Amino acid sequence: MKVTEKITRPNGTSQTREFNIALEKGRSAICWTLAPKNEEPFSVRILKSGWFDHGNPMYHVLTEWGAYEETSYSHLTQDQLLERYPEFQEILLASFQDTLVTSDNITRLPNDTDLGRFVRKESLNGL
Repeated sequence: MKVTEKITRPNGTSQTREFNIALEKGRSAICWTLAPKNEEPFSVRILKSGWFDHGNPMYHVLTEWGAYEETSYSHLTQDQLLERYPEFQEILLASFQDTLVTSDNITRLPNDTDLGRFVRKESLNGL
């Protein structure tokens, strides 16, 4: 990824530099969805962040407001998330967390038994 950085000093002079950040493919994160049981004026998408606040995991929270075609963003600690959406507690307490199976996994493990073994191992890793 090409990045351009501009630094402006208090005296009004500025300096620009360009550099590249090498990116590699990473494993996708699980995205949980909360939505009303009746009509859906909104939905909430929750992704675990890579950050912690004094040991408390943090989450990216996208709230989609369908009636307004807008999305709001919050970066919340787990405590803040549970205060706002207590329904998420059930997901956190689930004995088997959601497991992401990518197309690479399916291609690499074409045998159904091997793929099943992989999914079970990944699911139990979180326990």
